[in-house]
Amino acid sequence: MIKNKTLSCLLFVIYKALKFALQLLQSIRNLLSLLLVFSMSKLLQKHVANQWVKSWDMLEAKNIKF
Repeated sequence: MIKNKTLSCLLFVIYKALKFALQLLQSIRNLLSLLLVFSMSKLLQKHVANQWVKSWDMLEAKNIKF
């Protein structure tokens, strides 16, 4: 009788530990996905800014006045 109770308690503790580990991994995954979205948006902003600078330089090279 004692062995069954000990085994069930041990399994319960293992279950709780695995559940906690899974929640922790999901939180890490969510954080990483947010960081990737943020870094991609920064790269896109930099690309757009670079295209604007190139366009402006081309207009200046052709002596177009506004």
